[in-house]
Amino acid sequence: MSRLKTLQEERDFETYVQALFSSGDDASVHDKLGNLEVPAPYRLRIKVLYSKTSVKDDINKKVGKGDLYTLNEESNTYIFDTTIGRLRPKNVRIPFIVASFEEKGLTKNIQAIISVCKSDPWKALRRFSKKTYPRLVPILLSQSELFQSAKRLKKVTGHNVNVRAYSAKESFNEKKRDFKKSLRIWTDEELDKALLSIQDRRQIITSIDVEFFHKIGDQSHVLPSAICKIRKDGEIDVTGSYQLAFKRGRC
Repeated sequence: MSRLKTLQEERDFETYVQALFSSGDDASVHDKLGNLEVPAPYRLRIKVLYSKTSVKDDINKKVGKGDLYTLNEESNTYIFDTTIGRLRPKNVRIPFIVASFEEKGLTKNIQAIISVCKSDPWKALRRFSKKTYPRLVPILLSQSELFQSAKRLKKVTGHNVNVRAYSAKESFNEKKRDFKKSLRIWTDEELDKALLSIQDRRQIITSIDVEFFHKIGDQSHVLPSAICKIRKDGEIDVTGSYQLAFKRGRC
C-alpha cells in the first residue's frame, strides 16, 4: 500500500476523490470505489447509523442549512464544507455517500456514511453526525458481533486474515480492589488464535485491526492487500482495497 508524500499529491488526490463521488449514480460511485486503492494517510471510512425513518432522509433535511450540500442529484452523495484546526484553521470539503444495506436484508433504517479522507476531516464529519442525535444514532456492536464480523471477512474473501492490533478493556485485581484498564495491544497472530487469546483473558474489545493477505494454496503474500479496523460503535476504516474489505466482505 502506497503513501502520498507531498501536499500537492494530497491536493490532487482529494480533487480526484471529489470527482469520484460526483460521478454518476450510486452504483457508479460504488463501482469506482471498488477499484480505488486508498493511499496513506487517507482511509476509506464508514460509519453505520440508525434512523427511525432513513439516514438519507434525515441528512437531506440538513442540506442547505449550513455546511452541507448535495454533490450529485443522481446519487446520495454530499459535500460537508467546514473548518478544522484552532491554531491554524483550514477549510476542508469532505465528500461522502449514504449507502444502503437493503440487498442484505436490512431495512432503510440502517444505512452508512462512506467517505475517503484523513483523520481530522473525518472527526469533523463524525461531530456533524453527532449533532443530529437523536435523529441519527450510531450502531453499537457486541463483542460477539465484532468477532463474527472479523471471521466473516476471512471466510468470504478467501484471504488469510491476521490481527494487527486491538484495543480492549481488561479487569485486574490489585490489593483487593477491582479495576479495569484500557489496553492497546499490537500483535501479528492469525485471526482464530488471536480471538481465543482475547477470550481466555476475558478482555472487552472496543476495536480490532485485521490485515488481509492474498494466498495461493498455503502460501500467503508478505504484504497485506488491505487493513480493516472495526470499532464497536459501528465505524470501519479501510486502508488499501475497499473492494476486498467492504464490497466483498461487507465488514
